[in-house]
Amino acid sequence: MNEPTILAVGQDITSLKHAQEQTLQSERLAAIGQMMAGLAHKSGNALARSQACLEMLAFAVEDQPKAVSLIARVQSAQDHLKQLYDEVRNYAAPSS
Repeated sequence: MNEPTILAVGQDITSLKHAQEQTLQSERLAAIGQMMAGLAHKSGNALARSQACLEMLAFAVEDQPKAVSLIARVQSAQDHLKQLYDEVRNYAAPSS
């Protein structure tokens, strides 16, 4: 009587799993990059609107030095935020 012969094939899929995990991580990072570029763009628009409002407010309170000084400090902080957003947007932009 012939008994069936069983051939067991084992394959180490560690490297395959690792490659899949790396691909998934790369896709996540790409999605985060796209999201950050959009956030930087939209935030830049919001900062421009608030900067315009601050300029109008500065004209309205130009006879109040303390208020003008506070407005200047807020404008400086917003300029810094805009610079940071621009850096993120430039970094996330496709390289040519």
